[in-house]
Amino acid sequence: MHKHIDRRRLLEFLAALGAGSLSGCGDDVASTSTGGNLGTNGKGVIVLGGGLAGLTAAYNLMHKGYDIILLEGQDRVGGRVLTVRDGFKAGGHAEMGATRIFSTHAATLKYVKLFGLGPLKAYDEGKPVFFMRGQRFKPPSAGYSWPIADMTEAEKADPASFFGPYLHTGFEKVGDPHAANWPNDQPSALDLDKVAFEQYLLNQGASPGWVDWFRAMEGNIKRINACAGFAVEKVAAGVDGELPTSIPGGNDRLPQGLFRRARRAGQAQQQGRAP
Repeated sequence: MHKHIDRRRLLEFLAALGAGSLSGCGDDVASTSTGGNLGTNGKGVIVLGGGLAGLTAAYNLMHKGYDIILLEGQDRVGGRVLTVRDGFKAGGHAEMGATRIFSTHAATLKYVKLFGLGPLKAYDEGKPVFFMRGQRFKPPSAGYSWPIADMTEAEKADPASFFGPYLHTGFEKVGDPHAANWPNDQPSALDLDKVAFEQYLLNQGASPGWVDWFRAMEGNIKRINACAGFAVEKVAAGVDGELPTSIPGGNDRLPQGLFRRARRAGQAQQQGRAP
């Protein structure tokens, strides 16, 4: 695959496909062909994007006999699933994109099982290290305060103890996202819809420092809509107290597995045997 393709060049390429041959991809297009010669049997599909959605679409279409060309604008597959290994030792890695898998993620778990990527592990196991505002530090030992200037003294002493006070009412207000007319029939959910997640936390008394600490712990959700944020977390968590998980060795093993399986299915098709 090639390193980068901008939107204009991709659209130009697709326009050219509409007027000419669908037999392959030019050198300027980040792509991989997982099937045979597109257009030879009337069952060809171009899949735009090699994130999980595109990869699962390509994988399943291949198994239904379609010839696939998968176009990806980056030099890797996975989309929001990004595992970084450079700079780490002994198999260490960091998740820079999607980090957590819940039991409610049925589609993800289906492919984790299919590709033998389990057993899953706790997504935050091990000792954390923080890098905030140009400063790198570990969580302080018991009895010492967190080195985050614009936290309150109580927050510095134990920021995790404020999860309940700052977040509990949000989960109550969001109501039941599974309800047929949600959120329109739930006024408290509509109230959450008026503010960003960060502003909601500030309204509950959180300091800017605590918000940034929360962001470092839970991901960059402070700019999203508060109603959406709480709804996603409530639906994802499923069972109360459930611990989220991740794939041992890195979550990018899932998109890589899908990519390899799709290519294998394409090669099997070309050789005239079942994938």
